[in-house]
Amino acid sequence: MKAIQRVLMGVAYAMGAVPTDAHWVGRLQRLRGEFRRTRADWWAVGFAAGVCVAFGGLCVGLMIGTARDPEPLFAPAWFALPAVALFGLAGWFVRKLDIQYQFEDGEVRAVRRGVVLWREDLAGLTRVTATQGRGGMIFMTLRWPDRTRRMELYRSVQAAVERTSEESLDSSLTKPK
Repeated sequence: MKAIQRVLMGVAYAMGAVPTDAHWVGRLQRLRGEFRRTRADWWAVGFAAGVCVAFGGLCVGLMIGTARDPEPLFAPAWFALPAVALFGLAGWFVRKLDIQYQFEDGEVRAVRRGVVLWREDLAGLTRVTATQGRGGMIFMTLRWPDRTRRMELYRSVQAAVERTSEESLDSSLTKPK
């Protein structure tokens, strides 16, 4: 049975799974603070948005050049569709830049510019999983018996959860028996 678990874990890691153990539920419920994207993550997302804008602009330029050509090889719409998709993707990246997560009193809130986008009570949370996408973004899935919430796992949140783990381990080792 252990061999099968090891094989399954290896496959999961290869597919982008990030290790989260059963203790993550309790650690998240006890977590307090405001967590923002780290500066390195902010620049990475900003760079990705910039690349999308640059390639979208290239598509617009190709669309204009194709439209001016007396005998176009392609219809200009073939360049308009990727341009719209790339500008939309850049907008999605920019919208994600200023989201912060607030953990307090067993509740998590996603906040952008002072407006609460969503809030979830962490009581009754049954499982936490994390998956890393191809672009390097890590998404955390919070599961309750009746619902699921997916959020981006910032490095600052991950570090705080792991620090909470180390602190609880240290306190259990130093407690007098």
